[in-house]
Amino acid sequence: MNTIYIIIKLNKLSDSSLIKFNTLKLINNVKIIDIKEIPIDINCTYLFIKHIDYISKELLKELRNKNNKLIFEPIDYSWNNNDYLNSIIPLFKYFHTVICVSHNMKNIFQKEANDINYSFIYHEYDDRLKIDNKVNNTIYYIGDYKNKSSLSEQDLEKYSIKHIKSCKNKELHLSSYTGIHINYITKKHIYYNKITSTKLATSMYYNSIFICNKVPIYLEILGDNYEYYFEDDLSNLEKIINKAKNTLNNNKEYSNYLIKYSNIKKLFSPEYVKNEYIKLLNT
Repeated sequence: MNTIYIIIKLNKLSDSSLIKFNTLKLINNVKIIDIKEIPIDINCTYLFIKHIDYISKELLKELRNKNNKLIFEPIDYSWNNNDYLNSIIPLFKYFHTVICVSHNMKNIFQKEANDINYSFIYHEYDDRLKIDNKVNNTIYYIGDYKNKSSLSEQDLEKYSIKHIKSCKNKELHLSSYTGIHINYITKKHIYYNKITSTKLATSMYYNSIFICNKVPIYLEILGDNYEYYFEDDLSNLEKIINKAKNTLNNNKEYSNYLIKYSNIKKLFSPEYVKNEYIKLLNT
């Protein structure tokens, strides 16, 4: 069997890279290699995760010339910087497949470079997170709200949203956050078309009610008729929060919510995502 190399920045794993690392190491017979120690092989498959700023075009050309299959998954690295996107899209031509975080992102990339083969895999949840059976009415935003959402400090205070830092937070995996999870991104925000499914996946992992505005990735996963969307101007956010709280406090309605979206939750499990990678790597 030809070798499958997973190329990732091992010496300094970011949160998203670590989640990917934990999923990809579940695949049998792969070699996970640091991005600075890429071997030159023949007739193999190379999956590059997130970072390619350390990789020269000459190396990519050499790997292709040796009949290797090259796959790249950008995830969300520096997507708050348009210069970064403009710099990586020309590199797509060196890869046989580019993995997108959603159908929407796939469509955006295709408009910029339509001669590339694109696939997509939703971002999985982090199954190292603690979960218990304690359900509360707390509204959580987990992550960097200042750069990756349209929520303001005033919004957090007005709607009693509890911000949970995720980046370099050693306490994150020690507590359970089952309640209401929120994400809010307006069209003018640079992440509007680029976000991954992580917020939704984390909410479902915690068996929580997810409330959000109609961001493209949520529309494609949850559909247009999801009952916990709020308006972009937040005019009905209080109403949606109360609806979510009422569901949490009604055992039957809460159970029905979890059952209704259980199949979507499966899409974000590391096991399911692992199998999606296997199908892609073996194609």
